[in-house]
Amino acid sequence: MFSTLFLLIALGQLVLFGLFVRALVTRRQLADLIPLVLTGLLAYENAVLGLGRWIGEGELLSGLNAPRFIGHALLTPLLIVWGFVLLRRQQVAWTLRTPAAVSVGLITAALVAYGVNHDIVHLALAPEQWQDTLRYANDNAPAGPPLTAILTGLALIVAGAQLWIESRALNLVVASSVMAMVAGLAGFFPVLGNLGELVLMAGILSALSVHASSTRVRRAVVSRRAQQVGWIAWPVFFFGSLMTFIPMFGTMDPADKLPVSALQYDVASASQGAWLVLMVLHAHFAISVFGLAKSGSRLRKFHVWFGYANLLLCFGGQLLFIFPQTATMGSHATTLVFVTITVHVILGAIFAVRRRGSRRKPNPRAERGPALQQVAG
Repeated sequence: MFSTLFLLIALGQLVLFGLFVRALVTRRQLADLIPLVLTGLLAYENAVLGLGRWIGEGELLSGLNAPRFIGHALLTPLLIVWGFVLLRRQQVAWTLRTPAAVSVGLITAALVAYGVNHDIVHLALAPEQWQDTLRYANDNAPAGPPLTAILTGLALIVAGAQLWIESRALNLVVASSVMAMVAGLAGFFPVLGNLGELVLMAGILSALSVHASSTRVRRAVVSRRAQQVGWIAWPVFFFGSLMTFIPMFGTMDPADKLPVSALQYDVASASQGAWLVLMVLHAHFAISVFGLAKSGSRLRKFHVWFGYANLLLCFGGQLLFIFPQTATMGSHATTLVFVTITVHVILGAIFAVRRRGSRRKPNPRAERGPALQQVAG
């Protein structure tokens, strides 16, 4: 069953590959070579995964699996560069600055180096059976979720969110959000990651046809979306923390002796993936509206900057879970994040109450208008 599903995904990627070729010939944008080549790699990968059971264990299947790891190590992070170039085509102001281009280059280079180290230099292939499929996996792969796939997905979420602000196009932000959420589960249910990749590449293809528009989403609408996403993110984070750290459910900390069921780990990973997606969207919308928060009351400025600090703390805590040696520190960091985000939410609730109160407050000029008309009469 799953072997057939992988072959169907390969067929879908092959169709997208043909559409990418047509888009490249039509548009002649060099950066579009990145998703085109990556789509070809994904079609090859899914075909190998689907045919593995019939090829059988041995040197042939091992040799066919090796390009999967090499290709992902070199190509997947380059999608960050593609997303940056896409926003430059939209004439987004911050992408035209040198520090932004340098930052994107450094992040991409770091992820490529990370992938080369684990999936090329220290590649150790070993047969792995999953359901009715047979593949070769990397025995030296780092523990935890796939760092490169998740960070690339989050970067594309930022690009997709900005594309929505600039041109009201939702396809890329939806597709990259789906990919980021399922990437954490790919280690436990591999076909989800491959389906997520198919959705992502379809979203990237649709983004190629989006043209720069003068009808940006209004600032007030972006602010409202930031608030709505923020209100959703907190309960998702609370649920994920409950499933991860409350003793009655166990914990993901390797130093803890409490066992963790596979279902609990999957649910916790899914909620963390959803929370990261919502947090990135909330932060990007907030940054688009408030920027460096140069205006407003001291409490409002503190609220904005406190939120920015929370974002860094959140990512730092999540990255600590990647390495077994720092997983305990990750647990402590996440506990701290739970407290700081709760404070941030309380401050947000205070501002929400203030906004609602100001809307209900009558306008004194509007009240005096009729009275003045009566006197004049």
